[in-house]
Amino acid sequence: MDTIKNDFLQICEMAKKENVQVELMITGGESLKLGYQKRKLEKFEASQNQMAGFRVVDEMTQGYAYTENLSLDSLKLTFQEALKNAKTLKNENNKYKIKFATPEKIQELTFLNSAQEVSMQEKLKAAEILESAALDVDPKIKSTPYCGLIESKGFKRILNSEGLDVSYQSNSFSGYTYSLAKDGAFTKTNRSSRFVRNFKELDPKAIAEKSAKAAMKALPSKKMKTGNYAALIDREEMSSFLAMLAPHLTAKKVLEGKSLLKGKLGQKLASPLFHLLDDPLNEFGTSTRPFDSEGSPSRKTFLFESGQLMTYLTDIESAEKLGIKNTANATRSPSTSLDVEPSNLVLKLGQTAFDQMIKEHTKVVHITHITGGLHAGYKESTGDFSLPAEGFMYENGKLLGPVDQFVMSGNIFQLLQDIEAIGNEYDADGSSYLSPDVLVKSLSFAGES
Repeated sequence: MDTIKNDFLQICEMAKKENVQVELMITGGESLKLGYQKRKLEKFEASQNQMAGFRVVDEMTQGYAYTENLSLDSLKLTFQEALKNAKTLKNENNKYKIKFATPEKIQELTFLNSAQEVSMQEKLKAAEILESAALDVDPKIKSTPYCGLIESKGFKRILNSEGLDVSYQSNSFSGYTYSLAKDGAFTKTNRSSRFVRNFKELDPKAIAEKSAKAAMKALPSKKMKTGNYAALIDREEMSSFLAMLAPHLTAKKVLEGKSLLKGKLGQKLASPLFHLLDDPLNEFGTSTRPFDSEGSPSRKTFLFESGQLMTYLTDIESAEKLGIKNTANATRSPSTSLDVEPSNLVLKLGQTAFDQMIKEHTKVVHITHITGGLHAGYKESTGDFSLPAEGFMYENGKLLGPVDQFVMSGNIFQLLQDIEAIGNEYDADGSSYLSPDVLVKSLSFAGES
């Protein structure tokens, strides 16, 4: 017996009497977090959660409410709260009638929920190795400040009064290690992680050793001379630049007048090498899903082709307002209102190997780590960035050594135009930003004079 379905049908009758539409989103799951410190089990956290959220539409207005109690009485009360909000929160500026997704064929992504029998002993062993394998690399590795294994299981279901009823489940494992290396007065920390859907593909030893070796490679570092240099942005750090671009690609930001890409559809805005797509069906993406938060079927969307801006990311409402196709990028949780965001942003592979890119200029800075995150110096309203970073200096294709204590500056849209080469392989870690290495003609670097 499908209790949720039966309960929702009763609420649909309540909505019909109020002459409104209703949508129900239910999410839930469980997680396990394991971590070792000083070769002893330090973290063992298991949690479960479930939540239901209503969206009620009264023609051109909508209201939200959520509950963690999925009993019929609680769902009815929560619906009434969302109804009240929809009736109260009138939007005088909205001239469009809000629509719900209607039933369509949803692509089945069987890899999201690959059932696995993994014993607790195997999980604990993996968590232990994520620390011990890093410490065993070299005596210079003094500690792993953060490391651990996360197992996640989740589900999402969306039903609405248009007859939609879609759901999916997902399972994943994540392993991560932060290694701290010390050489005299110099210390460096490096992070490595891996997201997989099959536990056998995790390889905790490789994660830990990669982290430790990268931390050691960055020792001892030198300050870099101030100047303009070609920049080879590491595939892992290119995610930061895609994250800068992401908000400007959404129709919601365009409609709010907050996107610097407003009115630029069809224009050449980036290097002809730049091909970017939103791919919610990608097996290696962490934001993979068969439908969006309205229940619209997921599909690949080409955002840039040969540097040309092709479309914006939309939900049903923003697509109608802009007169473009819905890309199914609605996003929300049961406790939040509807927004528009990318799923997995994927930069298409190029044809140039790393060893070739570092030879393209006399001096090339390989950017391996933005140390302060985007909040340290990115201005979304202009696209300008000024970010502290670390990396390696190459001259005539040869490694001179690690460099740090510098700030790189530029503009995200100028950076896209200055792309000279794109790498020919992705990182295996798994992310919602999938990118190869990217060579940029020039960035400004402030170091020592």
